[in-house]
Amino acid sequence: MSDLNRFSFVDSTRFFIIKDYNSVYTEIPKVASTSFKVWITDLLNIEFDKKNWEYIHELDLPMKVGYKMLNQFPDYFKFCFIRNPWDRILSCWLSKIKTADYDDGKNWRKGVENNFWRYGDMFRTEMSFNDFINSVVQIPDINADAHFRSQYTFIYDKENKPVVDFTGKFENIKNDFSYICNKISVSETELPHFHKQDRSHYRDYYDNSTRKLVEERYPYDIELFSYKF
Repeated sequence: MSDLNRFSFVDSTRFFIIKDYNSVYTEIPKVASTSFKVWITDLLNIEFDKKNWEYIHELDLPMKVGYKMLNQFPDYFKFCFIRNPWDRILSCWLSKIKTADYDDGKNWRKGVENNFWRYGDMFRTEMSFNDFINSVVQIPDINADAHFRSQYTFIYDKENKPVVDFTGKFENIKNDFSYICNKISVSETELPHFHKQDRSHYRDYYDNSTRKLVEERYPYDIELFSYKF
């Protein structure tokens, strides 16, 4: 597989600085980012109403954009989490495509999150999962929304080297989160779970065609992080 087709977007990656614990959380959307941000409010004693957890992304947390900013924190432990691409795209569909009456006049319009309207009619209210995948695979990483952009683009620089010290897996989140807590000397607790989805196993949503489409759309995530369907 040629590296010529690989992209790096680490210049736009959001890094959350956990100064009290000399660590940096690297955000990859649709990989428990809501839960990690709520956890950070606990670590830094930032007041936040967890009953309204959906507003966590609007909270002013200590954050830097672009991996060059990490030069300010050379000794900090930098970590992220990644997720099985087939599972991540399902999560994206479930969270970004709603019913037509889902319209708050701010972040949503007729059941589609505002960020997705820039693609014209490629995303629409109550579209099927199969249709959603067929739209996603037509959008290359260079034009992709962060919620379905390849995960490696957030953490690999232009020389194809990771800018983080540890890459945990969503599928092993309990053990990997425990490792992080021990690494940064935090009393181990369970990662809070927000933005829960009512769904079965991701494999239940796929047919042979859509399975193959995701495999072809995310070859580097699958190869670099050793994922399989």
